[in-house]
Amino acid sequence: MALFSTKTLRSLLQRILFLFPRSTRASVDRWIRGKKEYKKLKKADFAVVSLPKSGRTWLRVMLSRYYQQKFDLPEHSVIGSDNFYLGNRAAPRVLFSHDSVLRDYTGNLDNKKDFYHTKTILMVRDPRDLVVSEFHQWRYRTDPSKRRLGSELNIEDNVGVFDFAMNSFHGIPRNIRFLNSWQRELDNMKDILVVSYEDMRRAPQEAMMRILSFVGETPDSEQVKDAVEYAKFENMRKMEEKQTYRTNSKQLFARNDSNPDSLKTRRAKVGGFTDYLTPEQIDAINALIDDQLSPEYGYNRNQGN
Repeated sequence: MALFSTKTLRSLLQRILFLFPRSTRASVDRWIRGKKEYKKLKKADFAVVSLPKSGRTWLRVMLSRYYQQKFDLPEHSVIGSDNFYLGNRAAPRVLFSHDSVLRDYTGNLDNKKDFYHTKTILMVRDPRDLVVSEFHQWRYRTDPSKRRLGSELNIEDNVGVFDFAMNSFHGIPRNIRFLNSWQRELDNMKDILVVSYEDMRRAPQEAMMRILSFVGETPDSEQVKDAVEYAKFENMRKMEEKQTYRTNSKQLFARNDSNPDSLKTRRAKVGGFTDYLTPEQIDAINALIDDQLSPEYGYNRNQGN
């Protein structure tokens, strides 16, 4: 039996490395998290991969509801890597990944070999909406110590949405690199389904039916309708505010009850980026997307979802 949990060892190691440069501490932290994720991947029946704020929590809640009903698991429980499997060995083990630290452990920096033989759902979202949500995550939800360790921006500098969006480490350039890296590797994947946030918003039941069928389920329309209704924005917001999710993770709850921008379930709006950026700033972002993002996703101008 291990004397310390991975989280405890990670905390102890960070304290030991405190006198080292931030880059060293960040590298060690990423390697440890990558090793943990690798172990989960090897056991997973399927993986859900996305950038942060791509709608993964929404899908996770829908999947949770479906499997709660199918396997008679506790209501409001949230599927993680193997918690549903431990409750019922017929339930799947799922890796939810942002594909950000696994390569630090495996060394597969320029490809997706880690996922080649794993059934994978790739969730994508308009980079403009995505980066606005990421900004609010970074500004209002990220743990300060984690932000200091892993961020190139200082919150004390009064960073705005556009500055964040154009930052190569956090913003649109980072999101473009992620999407392009997956587009290049799609033909090498054994079994992959690309799902856009916009398609899920337009027709959630159809999207959920495709996802469940892809992972080997044979759901009927009523089961899917129930999962979609359960995970409606209003219900998810209510469960977050009342903290009714059954999970040990704090990631599904607001950081500050008095600040709606600190909610995990914040707006869920397609095209909402226009509320935070000027026309000139949007033009600059659009030009970057047109110039660098693979057009296959449909997010370039005149291809918008």
